[in-house]
Amino acid sequence: MSSVNGTAPIDVLARQLMQTFDRNRDGRLTTEEFTSVLSSLMSATSGATAAPGAAHASAPAAAAAPVRRTSHLEGFNLDKLAASQTTKYRFARAAAEFDLASVTDKASAESLLNSMRPTFEREGLNVLAIAGDRIQVMHEGQPIWVDVIRGANSGSPGFQWLADA
Repeated sequence: MSSVNGTAPIDVLARQLMQTFDRNRDGRLTTEEFTSVLSSLMSATSGATAAPGAAHASAPAAAAAPVRRTSHLEGFNLDKLAASQTTKYRFARAAAEFDLASVTDKASAESLLNSMRPTFEREGLNVLAIAGDRIQVMHEGQPIWVDVIRGANSGSPGFQWLADA
């Protein structure tokens, strides 16, 4: 049996999975956390066997394979992406699963953010409202507004975290 404290490749993978999916950091996976592991593995596997660019007809667009993209994340420390439990990085993990190609203005930004709600919830991000390219979230017990899509009208948008002062 392999120990999660070892250095064998399987042990390293086990540690990485625990860091990513053990959201409450208790060293154990809850049913919800384990389901998230299985969903990610199944999505990765189904994405590898599908034809390039093909989507599964039975899965909604927002629930497609959670491919992690980081090139459109601006102002995020990628070393913190997997493990940080801050509001900002919960958002970044959700955003890393989405493409901004549909965003051409604030209305399309709002539509994308609304489609991201289930992913926000899965990441433990409490989104109270969405308006254009901004979201209102609970942060340290207080509601705050955050501009999360830079350049919605520019033709070259990016995900950001710019909290209102």
